[in-house]
Amino acid sequence: MSTSALYTGAARARGRSALARCVGDVDEFLATVWTRRHRHRVAAEPAAFADLFGEDSLRHVLAHRELRVGRHDLRLMQTVDGRFSVLDPAQYTVGSEAGDDRVDGAAVNRLLRSGASLALQLVDRYWRPLERFCRDLELFLGHPCQATAYVTPPAAQGLDVHHDLHDVLVLMLAGEKEFTLYEPVIEDPVRGQMLSSLSPPPHLQEIATMTLRPGDVLYIPRGMPHVALTGAHRSMHLTIGVRAATWHALAAEVTGKLADECAADREMRRSIPVGALYGGHEYESLADEQAERLAGIVRELARRAFREGLTRTMLAARPTDYGDGSDWLDRVAAPLTAERAAVRLRPGALVHITRRGDEAEVRLSGGRILRTGLAEADALAEILSAPGGGTAMAYVSPAGPTSPLIRLVRVLLQEGVLEMATTR
Repeated sequence: MSTSALYTGAARARGRSALARCVGDVDEFLATVWTRRHRHRVAAEPAAFADLFGEDSLRHVLAHRELRVGRHDLRLMQTVDGRFSVLDPAQYTVGSEAGDDRVDGAAVNRLLRSGASLALQLVDRYWRPLERFCRDLELFLGHPCQATAYVTPPAAQGLDVHHDLHDVLVLMLAGEKEFTLYEPVIEDPVRGQMLSSLSPPPHLQEIATMTLRPGDVLYIPRGMPHVALTGAHRSMHLTIGVRAATWHALAAEVTGKLADECAADREMRRSIPVGALYGGHEYESLADEQAERLAGIVRELARRAFREGLTRTMLAARPTDYGDGSDWLDRVAAPLTAERAAVRLRPGALVHITRRGDEAEVRLSGGRILRTGLAEADALAEILSAPGGGTAMAYVSPAGPTSPLIRLVRVLLQEGVLEMATTR
């Protein structure tokens, strides 16, 4: 028997505010729009998302960030005479040595000026404002998020008609872009169910067309086909992709573990009786009995997958947030010798504690796993559950600075999961 709990501190409140920036009334959006239909929200302020990314941000990334094609950092596309194509990376990589896939920022700028479209992918992995924004969103929604910046020349489209395998929030930054949406062909598609893989190509029924201007937001649910065309000037927008965990993914995890679980069950390892091939009432009853046993194993696996699988996905989705500034090493090295030294969960950090038998497993943001005793896990849970002022270490660890809890807390400080309560 195991018990587990996820600790997020005040992160969900920040995430709610991040979503409200995009959709307004969060409760109404989740109840009536999320996963059900699209919504276009007209901006009250054109510069509503200027703090997240913009032209200056793009120039900085292309000039100073080492981007690589092999990491899928970016793609360049072009539409010529109505025909869409993805440009050969050889046109914008350094290419001084075989296999060198580093992106040449100057070449990218030349291609942009000549009419190419740019998709700067996973920009939240290194651009601090977007990293924070996506982290806040995913901690509220419970699904990993990612950001892509699109730059499209005048009167051009960046991508063909397509649907995404994730929900999308389009945040318009500059220029204008006309989006055309179509009725879904496959509702809630999963991997392998792309629009381009259907044969023959489906007939698409248009349901809406709208023009996005700076500060506007468009929510597009997973599986809704769409295409976008820029206006008279170059446009830039962000797409926040919400990579929804699905029941299908949990089912795949369950079926992947089912054979191993059955191998550990003595009854499931028994031989099928002689004569079962020819049927009979007693064999049908036995089959029903084993089917019930198998259903019980599946039920427990499904509960575990739902309880722990989502948590693992969230913990692995994003590394620890060490905060701003260059002084974080000094902060995590702060001594814990003071009798009442207080620590607390850092904003944006995640900790998952699972108790099994006489030991506990502590999972951290980024996927690292620590193992400790139950007493230390209980004391750590007290720290993680404390209100904003932190927890006095003397109260949870009277044994002093060499106790297992103090050593565990030191590791969590070094990992950026905890912070000294006097640092904020």
